[in-house]
This record gives sequence, C-alpha cells and structure tokens, in this order.
Amino acid sequence: DGHVFTSQTDTEVIAKLIGHYHDLNPDSSVRNATERALGRCDGTWGLCIMCSDSPDELVVACNGSPMVIGIGSDNRTFVASETGAFNRYTKEFISMKDGEIGV
Repeated sequence: DGHVFTSQTDTEVIAKLIGHYHDLNPDSSVRNATERALGRCDGTWGLCIMCSDSPDELVVACNGSPMVIGIGSDNRTFVASETGAFNRYTKEFISMKDGEIGV
C-alpha cells in the first residue's frame, strides 16, 4: 500500500499496519485497528500500543509472549512481560491470555 519502511524490524511492520487500519477509519478505535492488523500477522508478539490521537489509552495484545498488566493503587498502569518489572509498585496484576487484546 505504498508504505516506506526505515528499518528491518517486525515492530515497524506491525506499527505501520496498525496505522494503516487506523487511517482507513479514523473514527474507529485504536483497539479495532490493532485487532484488524494482528489478524493479518503470524508469529509471537507482546505489544503495548499508544496512539497520538488518544494518548490516555493503551492497547495491550499478546500471542505466544507473556504479558501482564499491573494495576497501581494510585491509578497508574504498568505493562511488562513479567510481574518482577513492577512488583515494587503493585502486587495486583492481570495475566493476559494468548490472542487477547485489552484496553
């Protein structure tokens, strides 16, 4: 679709694909664009996506890679591949399942 890539990483491909679907329907959510993009992807991933259109929203997705969301008592959110990354800030977390997308 005429996209120019500046690196050789799969991360850039996924970001461009999400952006493509978001540009096709700007009124749609970043979650919907992510879901459509990941529907075309194979392999494993653990993603945390923030879009400049909605900087207060994080979209988190995983497939074959661990992903946990920590919920802080002060309304902060943490995202990592293991709880050790944020266990000094919170002990409350959600483990995501493969193929799951959360906002």
